Amino acid sequence: ESLPPAEPTEAPTLSGSVPAQTVGIGETITVDVRSHFEGIVQGWGVETSAPGFVAAAMTLAGRVELRGVAAGTATITVTASNTLGEVAQAFNATAGASTSTTTTTTTTTTQSGRTGQVLLNGDNPSVAVGVGQSTTLDISRYFTNASTYTYTAEEGVVPDRVRVSISGSVATITGVTQGTVTITLVASNLDQSINRPARIVVN
Repeated sequence: ESLPPAEPTEAPTLSGSVPAQTVGIGETITVDVRSHFEGIVQGWGVETSAPGFVAAAMTLAGRVELRGVAAGTATITVTASNTLGEVAQAFNATAGASTSTTTTTTTTTTQSGRTGQVLLNGDNPSVAVGVGQSTTLDISRYFTNASTYTYTAEEGVVPDRVRVSISGSVATITGVTQGTVTITLVASNLDQSINRPARIVVN
């Protein structure tokens, strides 16, 4: 005989922060937020501040489904509740340009034709730059394989917000107008190419 469900003795509490997420336009990812809440949770809720950028839905208890709609950033707020109260926390979700809707706006430098598997390394990069100012980003830090020598970047649907140029593995990013844009970094060799989004905030 199964035991009755435990009754809460206090409202749910937070247990760490949900990390920022990135999703491609037209793509869907699922984020399991259960480990970021403690206590007995009897109900879940989710809201998005910008459904025109990132749509959000709670498909299963504690699992948030994010769908990229258009390039931009939304604040996703998750609420956990029981009969004694509720607690909420928010995280950012950025929709990046999908490969089918991007246009190449940068130069490509090819150093070698060596082959090998291209792999991702670490988290997606995030860069802040002022209007009229420039900063640099070493793209090679975000991909793992010594035989990867070709790097490009593809801007999303707001190419007037930043200018990007690449020399070797170093991208120079110049802010044009204020706002947030996601560009796609591409590492490739003779065997394959692999993409990852980079979030650029122009202040």
